[in-house]
Amino acid sequence: MAKKKKQKPQPEPQCYLSVTNMTTWNYNVYYMSKKEKILYFLLAFLVGGIVGYVFFGGLF
Repeated sequence: MAKKKKQKPQPEPQCYLSVTNMTTWNYNVYYMSKKEKILYFLLAFLVGGIVGYVFFGGLF
């Protein structure tokens, strides 16, 4: 017996074609680019470092 591979669910499209054949955005879905992921990771890391320094570093 051969096992069936589990298929990944198809990602929801970020935009659709409307009835009038115009591209419309799907506001329930947003896929971040690699550049955005890196930028927001670094920003969150910086904010976390500042908060940690304020509360645990003796700044005040």
